[in-house]
Amino acid sequence: MALQRPRIMLRVASLIENGRPGLSPMQQIALATLPNVTSRRSRYYYGIKVNVPVAGLDLDAEDNIKRNPEGTKVTSRMRWHPSKGDKIDKTSRIPITYHQFHRAPLPPKCTFDIMYSPDELAPKRVDSKVFSLCRIECGWGKPIWRWKAVGDPSMGWRKHEDLALTMGLKGETKWEIRVGSNKTEHGFDVECMG
Repeated sequence: MALQRPRIMLRVASLIENGRPGLSPMQQIALATLPNVTSRRSRYYYGIKVNVPVAGLDLDAEDNIKRNPEGTKVTSRMRWHPSKGDKIDKTSRIPITYHQFHRAPLPPKCTFDIMYSPDELAPKRVDSKVFSLCRIECGWGKPIWRWKAVGDPSMGWRKHEDLALTMGLKGETKWEIRVGSNKTEHGFDVECMG
């Protein structure tokens, strides 16, 4: 039996890989002895560019500091989820809460640009080591006049605080954006370490 077991395991693996139904009782027993692999590790950093307050940041010469409509000093940084080497479980859901400022008229859709980087160290900002993965668009969910008014009223700035981006792996890998009550999904492949 010891000599047959590797052959059975290879056959079961072949059946699983090729999606052939109808396993024999012996193959079902062999399948039950295989470990249930529930996680892998991300090969890249995946994330979005966000404006973050500069208070408490280690600033570099490359940082472009500006004031957002609320008057807070901010600079652009990458927010990575997951990071390279992070464990990716089948049931992982990694949320990123988010907000956007706009004045009327609104762009037709709320847009998220998903980026990735193969670099060994996580880039702080968009540079030559950060690449576009995909763009996801979703309807705004409510008119701009219902958004929170911020800053000088004469400038007309509004803030939408009910935005979330989630990387989900429940059965399939996908990005999900939520803008208020609206949701949009975009399938993708997480490159994992071999």
